Amino acid sequence: MPPVRGVPVPKGMAVVRFRPEYQGDSFEVIVPRAAQRCMVPCRMLLGEGLWTVQIEGDASYEDEIRVAGTRNNFWIRRRSRALLVAGGVALGVGGILTYVALMEGMTRGESEQHGDSSSGPILVSALLSYGVGVGLMVAAVAHAAVVPAKPASPRPQFAVVPTPRGAAMVTAWRF
Repeated sequence: MPPVRGVPVPKGMAVVRFRPEYQGDSFEVIVPRAAQRCMVPCRMLLGEGLWTVQIEGDASYEDEIRVAGTRNNFWIRRRSRALLVAGGVALGVGGILTYVALMEGMTRGESEQHGDSSSGPILVSALLSYGVGVGLMVAAVAHAAVVPAKPASPRPQFAVVPTPRGAAMVTAWRF
């Protein structure tokens, strides 16, 4: 059952919030052991301890979360866009290198007469680039998880301090 705002949380229970990591993602969170489900963003009231959650929607998988204290925030992660982009770039580079190797192979007749053949290393580089690209794409899809939301990172505070020879900029971290 979802918690009600303003009502104290019972002892041994915790408010658990689920939010999508990327705006626009749609997920349903199911906690079978507690017989609860909700559409993200949502809140649930769960006991402390280890819980198995099922995620349905834009991604479907099962993960475990640890509930402790009275408030817990979790991001529902579908994939890593950065890994998808990096994988796409690596695949594109592999395609370009393959094209260059093929063009080199077409002119190989002239090159072999002069003892110069560089298409082999280019083709090996293309195959390596394809492998890296596929690996990054698989890692991006496997990136799906329910992860604890971290509090906002501390921000540095800057100040200009007068010194005997002018001024200095100092940085202080506020926690």
